[in-house]
Order: sequence, then C-alpha cells, then structure tokens
Amino acid sequence: MEKLLTIVIPAYNMEKYLHRCLDSIIVESVMDRVQVIVANDGSKDRTSEIAHEYEHKYPNYIQVVDKENGNYGSCMNVGLSLAKGKYFRTLDADDWYDKPSFEMFVNQLKDSDADVLVCERFHSYEGTAKQELKKFEGNLVLNKDIEITKELWNNKSVLYMTHVSSVVYKTDIIRKSGLVWDEKVFYSDNEYLTWPIPFLKTIRLVALPVYVYLLGRGGQSMDPRVMQRNFSSRFTVTKSIVKHFTETEVPDNLKPYLFKVIKMSLFEKFYISLITDGLKNQAEIDEIEAIIKDNQPLLNLSAEIDNYRNLRYVEAYRNNRLKYRLIRFDYLLRSNLFLRKLFGK
Repeated sequence: MEKLLTIVIPAYNMEKYLHRCLDSIIVESVMDRVQVIVANDGSKDRTSEIAHEYEHKYPNYIQVVDKENGNYGSCMNVGLSLAKGKYFRTLDADDWYDKPSFEMFVNQLKDSDADVLVCERFHSYEGTAKQELKKFEGNLVLNKDIEITKELWNNKSVLYMTHVSSVVYKTDIIRKSGLVWDEKVFYSDNEYLTWPIPFLKTIRLVALPVYVYLLGRGGQSMDPRVMQRNFSSRFTVTKSIVKHFTETEVPDNLKPYLFKVIKMSLFEKFYISLITDGLKNQAEIDEIEAIIKDNQPLLNLSAEIDNYRNLRYVEAYRNNRLKYRLIRFDYLLRSNLFLRKLFGK
C-alpha cells in the first residue's frame, strides 16, 4: 500500500524520552500507511539500542538510521532522502503524538490533496501534568482542502499554528523547493517552515491536536541560555533564509505567512542579541543588515521588533545609537541580580 505519511524523528541522547515518543505512534491501524524514520544522530547513550528494539518489533513500520552527529538538519536531510510518504512531518524525540488524534489524522490524509496541512497541537510542561490545547478559533473552514488566500492569514490562530510541530507538507513540494537543511547547527527547523512557502497553493486546517510539544526541559535549544551560547547557529540559519528570500519571488497571498515566520522565528530571536550581548555579535548582525538593506519588507519587519519592554531596539540600533545604548543599559540594570534583590524586583 502507498505510504501516506513519512515521520522523521531526529534523536540525540534521548534514552530518557524515546520510549514515550515511539509508544505514542504505535497504532496498528495506520502502520501500513505510515513510514517512521528514526535518525540516531551519533548518540552516546542507549538511544540507538532503544530505537532498534522498536525497529525489530515493527520492521515494516520503523526504520532506524545510525549516523554521525550532525544535528537536526543532517537528520532531516537523511529522512527526506528516504521518505516514501505522500506527506512529510517531524517529531522530536522528546515530544510525542496524541495517539487518538494521530490515528484520525492519518485517516484524514486519505481524503486530502492539499499542499500543506496545519494541525492543532498540545503544549506540555516538563515535570507537570499540565497540557494546553492550541486550537483554531474564529470562522474557519476546517478539515477541508481550500485555496490559500491572503485573507486567511488575518486569523491570528492560523498564523500562530504555523509552527514546525503543526505543519505538514507534501513531500514532493519539499523536494521541489530545493530544501537542504543546514547541518551541524541548531534552529534549522526554521528552514523547513520557510523554504516550501512559494510553492503552496492549497491548505487544510486540521482540527486535531496531533503533536504534543514539550516545554521547560533543561538544555532545550529554545532555552534562553542555550540560545545565547548558540548564537552562531542562529546567525547561520538566519543568513541562509534571508539570503534565499531576497532572491526568491513569493506570491502575495503567501507573504503574510512568510513574514510571520521570519519575524517571530528568526528576527526576534536573532536581534535579541543586541539586548542580551550588546555589540558582542555586531559583525554578524551587520552582515544580516547588509543582506536585507535593499529589501524593504524585511527591513520593516526587523525594525518592528519590540520584544524587550516594547522598545524598538533594532530601529534604535540603526538610527539612534544613543537611544540603543540607553535601552541596553536599562536591560543591564534590570538583569543585575544584586539590584533585583536590593529593590525586591
């Protein structure tokens, strides 16, 4: 039977979480229509052993690829090269799928020919039983293939749901886009979100929370301290994406989606270095500035960033260095542990 879906699971030192992840996709009724690829990224713990146990038990469902460490992007490149499913999605090894929603989602794929599907999801919090449902809201056409219109993105819940854990592309669209993930860096999941965008014509908004996204685990790539240490990765991925989209024509009906991803997933996390690190990464920041200087939409997006106390520090960096330095000084004062204890804030 033709495979409807390929799931790629990048896994590095995930022995603590991998059982939960793989158990969540053990659904007998869908196994003949789904391909699961576990990319063991040079793990030094029992990740490979655990993955192979499942492969041995479900050989026509789960495939394990043991490879040298190359980070998320290298796992995805291997996964895409082996993908046989009509659709393609990811699952991080510390996350999992909601089993009933997953089964219904695969069944729904039989009736879909949309270029991209966007699903609802759960947010789960490490060390607690708390789960938050992130769902579509407003007057939307759900669970049907529809044409992508510019007006669709006016719905904030649709924009919010365009997250790597919710987005499922046709495999052929990804290949047509020419996507090759950057390797040996973090944050290359943003390339998955952006590269296929110009090729999308139809979409299905799926009212099923398939993905359970774990938050609060120490050492996650989105941990602010980890992000600060991995600025070079953030720079590499940001440069790759903005360079690509200064050279790529994007249909008007898809620009709101692209701009949302670039602003929230790239720019807000890249330029925050101006606050947290001052001018330590000025050379890299100025290199991005040089790439987007003739692209007014991207310049506008970055100038609008205000995720530190609603202060537009990127705009200040460009046009008023004294104002920028005062914003940075404000941050240093507020983040000083001695002063916070002294004033009780």
